Amino acid sequence: MRAPTPALEKAETANAAREQLRALAGKGGVVVRGALLAIDDPCNDVGAVLLRRSAAVRVAWSTSAAQYLRLEGARTSGSEEKVLSGNVLVMPTGRDGVHAAFTADSSEFVRDLLIPLLDHCNPRLFLPSVTSKSLAKVVLSASKQAGVRDFEVTDLGVRSQTENKRGRRLRSERIWTEEPVETMLATVRERGQWLQSLSFHCNTTEGGKSGFCTGHISRRCIFRIQGDFQWFERNILVPTTGEAVQTMRLYAHRARDETPDNAPRPIVIEYSEPLFRDRAQHKRLVHCLNRFPKANLSVIHGNPYFHASIVDFTDGSSYEIWVLSETRIILTPQFRATSSSIGRLCDHILSRFEEGEVKDFQQAVYAK
Repeated sequence: MRAPTPALEKAETANAAREQLRALAGKGGVVVRGALLAIDDPCNDVGAVLLRRSAAVRVAWSTSAAQYLRLEGARTSGSEEKVLSGNVLVMPTGRDGVHAAFTADSSEFVRDLLIPLLDHCNPRLFLPSVTSKSLAKVVLSASKQAGVRDFEVTDLGVRSQTENKRGRRLRSERIWTEEPVETMLATVRERGQWLQSLSFHCNTTEGGKSGFCTGHISRRCIFRIQGDFQWFERNILVPTTGEAVQTMRLYAHRARDETPDNAPRPIVIEYSEPLFRDRAQHKRLVHCLNRFPKANLSVIHGNPYFHASIVDFTDGSSYEIWVLSETRIILTPQFRATSSSIGRLCDHILSRFEEGEVKDFQQAVYAK
């Protein structure tokens, strides 16, 4: 039986909270897991949002530096019902309403209770996402920091397109390896794949002290740490937070009710190759959009150009989707469109259709 996770003591300062996390991550056999959280209004309280969504949440303690929450809930697997419980420490990151949630409880608790609860809090509270390119940038930069030795990728989650008799289809793979990060990223590019997640191990030296860090980070900003918590926070978590904030700024204030004269503010997903020269890609795009969770797709026109509308039932956001050239998907938010919904829709297309470059429409047009 798994030993109970020690409860964290009330922390009046961020440094006191981080010191407890550092001690946990450095303890043999303990894994610190967590995720970045974005809140729609920086004045909102994360614990209060969670409490409004679920009776399974209890605030154990709360200070200006952190909140410590107790979560408990039943989950059904087949015919068996299991009660899951755990503790979560939530701390502000200092970046535009983005918080970080940490727990030393099991992966099952995170996967089956914590993440579904956070997803249920959309759009008030949501998991931000980063692109494959951003994920690679963060990890490559971390591998080149001073004091880092033997940085190796241990496994990758990737996606790619594969050809068969019915056309191009999505392939998801998990690759186990022990190669340098530059080698693995080059292999991913050569194979036309894009990253979903990446795990690594490295040795660290700081202030004359040797240590190690075993970590994991995904494009949904879900992470895992063993060893040197301080190194992971500085070199993985902080840069990932920066990438997520930059992406959220691109998605913010695009609903027509937030723009002068209700003017549209479209977003473009741009591809380096003429992907839509093949009209079969329109069918692939329909197949992808039909699988956007809790939404309804209406295809208005499919050939020679593509035009559809989609409604996100999670929060009432809606969009017009156009393909008018061989290299672009244009997403036009309508009267209501939250940053959370735009982020989920763009990430859905990038991860399940094809990885591209997300840009403001005006930026993409004037760049030409």
